[in-house]
Amino acid sequence: MINVLIGISGSGKSTYTQNKLHVSSDEIRKELYTETDQTHNAEVFRTYHARIASAVAQDEDIWCDATNLTIKDRRHYFTYGVEVNAYVFLISPQLACQRDYCRHRSVGADVIYKQIKRFQVPTYDEGFTNIHFIYNDYPRMPFDINTYAKQIAGFAQTGRYHTEDLLEHSSMAYSLFCNKYNQKHLRQAAFIHDIGKLYTRTKNSTGYHFYNHAQVGTYMFLAMYQHDLSHDELLDVALLINFHDETLHPGFEKRFSFLSDGHMQLLLNFSECDRLACRSESEE
Repeated sequence: MINVLIGISGSGKSTYTQNKLHVSSDEIRKELYTETDQTHNAEVFRTYHARIASAVAQDEDIWCDATNLTIKDRRHYFTYGVEVNAYVFLISPQLACQRDYCRHRSVGADVIYKQIKRFQVPTYDEGFTNIHFIYNDYPRMPFDINTYAKQIAGFAQTGRYHTEDLLEHSSMAYSLFCNKYNQKHLRQAAFIHDIGKLYTRTKNSTGYHFYNHAQVGTYMFLAMYQHDLSHDELLDVALLINFHDETLHPGFEKRFSFLSDGHMQLLLNFSECDRLACRSESEE
């Protein structure tokens, strides 16, 4: 059995596996080169996966300690023909940066925030048998939809795709989506799909931009709030937040061909609602 640890630096992955049979990309890097050497990643991960293969061949359970933040990062784990489980380590960015600062080998706050911008939630569709969320000991506030609505009221997003504020856009997308789905948690996902814009807004001469807002929004939604959703409902909401913009990119259906028919259709249906809820400058 392969247990894949997923999380940003400072989230507690290495501490969790101290007394378990594990393979660590950081330990291999230190063993072969130096702790800070990032120029031999191909060699490091060849050794990393060779050790996983050895453990699988000996029918041993192995814990895999790397950031494993993206679907691409995790793809190789499903080539061994054994059960693969995901352990997602969640922590506030601020606490992760504090922990990192105190470590012997600090990666720095910039790297941690770049990692959050790459986050892709694991799904059963990828091939995981079980998905676990591991929360570090830090305060998380209950997620309240009315509080969120007040936060996004008047939140400007004027640019190439929007002239309406975030509340207006989210409300319209929600209304359109409610015509297609009646599940409460999916309707909530439609309303909060752009939650990441609260954390990523920048502005230049062409208007506001929200780079990586889907990835950041998914991470912050999972890490910073308590939820009254079931485990599977939480995964559904995270999937819609995380991948709702992917449908706009060429080759989406090929790149995400691993998704179940239901999840594929969910994203395509929501994409249509999201598009219709936009009022661009050209329409003014």
